[in-house]
Amino acid sequence: HLPPPGRATDNTGILPSGVEPMRLLMIVEETTTGWSAWLPDLPGCVATGPTRETVEREMSSAAEFHLEGLRESGELPPCSNAYARVVDLTG
Repeated sequence: HLPPPGRATDNTGILPSGVEPMRLLMIVEETTTGWSAWLPDLPGCVATGPTRETVEREMSSAAEFHLEGLRESGELPPCSNAYARVVDLTG
């Protein structure tokens, strides 16, 4: 069972005081040179790495840094509007 969109638990359970955990969709793709990841709800926030595990870790770190910057500048974090669906196609 997944938490509702925009809510999650973080891996450590430790968040700055007053900061709500967020749940954002991360797209991870294998490339010819490794892996890349991006978050549709955080335009421009991307990461690359040699392995899937590395890129997922780097993307999470980049997202935390991005959200911290938004908070420090007084901006609200985005609401999560992205979702993914796997479809089965024939042909």
